[in-house]
Amino acid sequence: MGLVQDAHDVGFVGVVFLFLFFFNMIASQKGRPMAADEF
Repeated sequence: MGLVQDAHDVGFVGVVFLFLFFFNMIASQKGRPMAADEF
């Protein structure tokens, strides 16, 4: 694994984390909090 691959993985995880964070925030406003910590 090179530095480029590591940076790509970190960026992908960051995008997924932000997506789950916003999805959890929107779901919480609807009264249905999702368990994002399972991931």
